[in-house]
Amino acid sequence: RAEPKEAAEPTPEAAEDAAAYRRRELARVFGVLDARADGRLALAALESAVKALRTRKKDEITEVKSMKSPPGGVRLTMEAVCIMFEIKPNKVAAPDGRGKVDDFWDPAKKMMSDTKFLEKLFEYDKDNIKVEVVEKIRAYTTNPDFMPEIIQKASKAAMGLCSWVRAMETYDRVAKDVAPKRAMLAKAEGEYAEVSKLLAEKQAALKAVMDKLAALQSQIASLEKEASAAGALKQKFLLKFLATYDEGSGGTAVDAEGLE
Repeated sequence: RAEPKEAAEPTPEAAEDAAAYRRRELARVFGVLDARADGRLALAALESAVKALRTRKKDEITEVKSMKSPPGGVRLTMEAVCIMFEIKPNKVAAPDGRGKVDDFWDPAKKMMSDTKFLEKLFEYDKDNIKVEVVEKIRAYTTNPDFMPEIIQKASKAAMGLCSWVRAMETYDRVAKDVAPKRAMLAKAEGEYAEVSKLLAEKQAALKAVMDKLAALQSQIASLEKEASAAGALKQKFLLKFLATYDEGSGGTAVDAEGLE
């Protein structure tokens, strides 16, 4: 029965091919680069929204809170902020008198009365927004009336809050889209590093063999040179000996090759 063959060690060429493959894989995965760009845009939007909030003064919030009949844009904005903080609405009689509807205005005024209201906006846990909150808030961020430039006409303070809500929703959406791509990227980079290490090891081993071969060739060349020099010296002394012998004995010259 034939003995099972041992797996052959990957050659440097094979390792290099594998490295090239991983590079192609990285290029494929790097739709992630676009995702990263989206991530930077999301962070820029978030920073812009926070900056807009920091320019708001407490008296502007107080002004919004004091509104007896807030414009539609202000109501819309405060509803969205209440949803972000999971503040439940009051149930009030519907305008047509049929049943009850959600009303966020009184809970919103109570929320704005908190002395740490702005601080809570700045410290909001943007990385752990609940799915149900995001689902509800998208009904607002997709509403064409819920745009900062439109809300600004009703209230500058409300405009800042509108920008904050939109930035939070954008950040959450982009972060969830980028996360799996980042995981793919990390895996691909790890595999690429592993194959690159193998390639470096094989290349180093090949270099060691080539260096050894070069040293042996140099040694052989040196020995051949020494042998050639020794042969030439031997021939020189032999010819000199024969010449001396011939002159001294008066005999017949001897073939030099026959005495070697």
